[in-house]
Amino acid sequence: MSPVVFSESFWDVFEMGTRLIVGVFLIARGASLLTSVSAWRQVWLAAHQLLPARIVGPVAKGLPVVELFAGTLLLFGAFGAAGPLLAGAVLVATTTVLWLAVRRGRVLSGGSLCRLRPLTSSYALFRNVVFIVAVGVVGLRGTTTLALAGSSSWRQSVVVAAMVASISVVTVVLRQAEQRRNLVQIASF
Repeated sequence: MSPVVFSESFWDVFEMGTRLIVGVFLIARGASLLTSVSAWRQVWLAAHQLLPARIVGPVAKGLPVVELFAGTLLLFGAFGAAGPLLAGAVLVATTTVLWLAVRRGRVLSGGSLCRLRPLTSSYALFRNVVFIVAVGVVGLRGTTTLALAGSSSWRQSVVVAAMVASISVVTVVLRQAEQRRNLVQIASF
């Protein structure tokens, strides 16, 4: 029996699709956690229920930034295997916590992109496992298609820093606008 051989164009499409889907997913999830005050509370409560108390604060504050950074590295193919490695590590960590929550029967309202869908669901668990496998394959093969990895280190650093800074600024502005709307609603009562 001969092994299955995929063409180079298949791998290019697989790599770009994985980097695009998982990279945008991580960026959107990180940005949504940074943007929404209610999302911050959800992360805080989720961490209280699923993590030891002494690491709740650092995880609640650091996870959105790490997700933004990992998603940006993966999306742009910066620093070679660092993007898939960091994205995979973030996904493994969040999937492990998600699996523990599902196993313990915990259901938390809200979610990364839709506040109405439960955060802890079999669908989210399955999706994350598929993402982990896909990112692992990309990491093993290396990023080759439209990747910044071929550029100099300083260019890669500038692009990643500019992207993360831009997203962070936008999320801070959106969060401040949401807080102003909430204050106006409170003041109108």
